[in-house]
Amino acid sequence: MDGGGSDKDEMNYEQRRDAEFEDLEDEDLDTERATQIIRKRNEMTVENLPAENGIIESVTCINFMCHNKFHVSLGPLINFIIGFNGSGKSAILTAITLCLGGKANSTNRGGSLKAFVKEGRESATLIVKLKNGGYGYQQETYGDSIIVERHFTKTGSSGFKLKSATGRVISTKKADLEEICDYFALQIDNPMNVLTQDMSRQFLNNSTPADKYRFFVKGVQLEQLDQDYQLLEETIDLIESRLKTRDDDIRVLESRAKKAMAKLEMSDKHDKLRGKIRDYMRQMAWSQVEQEENVNIA
Repeated sequence: MDGGGSDKDEMNYEQRRDAEFEDLEDEDLDTERATQIIRKRNEMTVENLPAENGIIESVTCINFMCHNKFHVSLGPLINFIIGFNGSGKSAILTAITLCLGGKANSTNRGGSLKAFVKEGRESATLIVKLKNGGYGYQQETYGDSIIVERHFTKTGSSGFKLKSATGRVISTKKADLEEICDYFALQIDNPMNVLTQDMSRQFLNNSTPADKYRFFVKGVQLEQLDQDYQLLEETIDLIESRLKTRDDDIRVLESRAKKAMAKLEMSDKHDKLRGKIRDYMRQMAWSQVEQEENVNIA
């Protein structure tokens, strides 16, 4: 790049704006400048700090799949879980998915929760501990950690417990768990967040362009956005239909309001007449007093 290009590299935004961004007219020059800027940024050393909240701190599985009782504490950044085939590595990811409200069929491991209970046992328990520091979710209520516990049985019953850092049960509602996941942007059913072995194998080996597009739409939440738009349209249509049925009611109420206003005006007129009557009666009383005094004088 020549000297002029180097000078432009040093130009700040205000100078480029005042020059009406003439430097962008040369596409090749602009591409070269952008490449150099990106390279400089990549060369910068940035400390990789863990988030203050929304991180999975630990996972506990009791009578779940191949595990009798298994507990793993996770680091704040990247975690690698290694082991022999069949040792239960995928079970940890499945446990996270189910404990945070995911559906059983989304794991590609079973069609219902009872399929995940260890053979020979009647129930299973999953516990996921979430970091809740900083500007966490209802920090004053839950403290520095949120403990999500899910219990399910062979008979198909299932329930959630949301506990504070001290172990106190705060809620048993799934809706509250969904609110926590939304707050931390934990999209359990999003394949770009949780990609199972079977789904990755299917995506890489057998997927068609249409399948990849559906994967993209779901991964970037366009599918969810489309569902939200459809729900909004249905809600708007319902409100508009209700408004139409209320037109007759509005006309009746308007008619009643007009009659009430007419009665109010008539009442106001009567009040004025009553006031005049009271004035005349007072005048008559004083005139009688005056007449009586005149008689006494005479």
